[in-house]
Amino acid sequence: LSRIAESRPRLQLTGIDPSAALLEHLPHRATGVPGDLLRLPAADSSFDGAFCIEALEHALVPERAVAELCRVVRPGGRVVIIDKDARFQSLSLTEPWEQWFAPQSLMQQLAEHCDNVCCAPLPPGPQQQTPGLFLCWSGVKKNTATATVASPQRRAA
Repeated sequence: LSRIAESRPRLQLTGIDPSAALLEHLPHRATGVPGDLLRLPAADSSFDGAFCIEALEHALVPERAVAELCRVVRPGGRVVIIDKDARFQSLSLTEPWEQWFAPQSLMQQLAEHCDNVCCAPLPPGPQQQTPGLFLCWSGVKKNTATATVASPQRRAA
């Protein structure tokens, strides 16, 4: 959120995390809300966009987490998920419940709620030894007959 806050000073930003300690590190312009990825504390269609970075792998029910991310985004808003490619999970020590994702599997989950779904590898960062480890899935939430319109203020979660 810090980088978004710097580059987009007019956006209202909300950080949702179960850890109060992590919420204390949000940029001063962001609102911190304690919450769970499986039950986001936000109304339907209340955000213009949502992004989830390296959290989905820890969700006990990833399909539910993807549905929640999409639920809180207005129709036409963007959902972005950055996480690890399942092809590399055997190279790391992970908890038995932790899940990394094949590109197509997460694309299919997003496609239930979004159009223009895609997946692309992220370039390696300075400390990353494995090119292609991180993937970015994104989609634009579908317009549906039952979708509600978000408030005129721009918000991102």
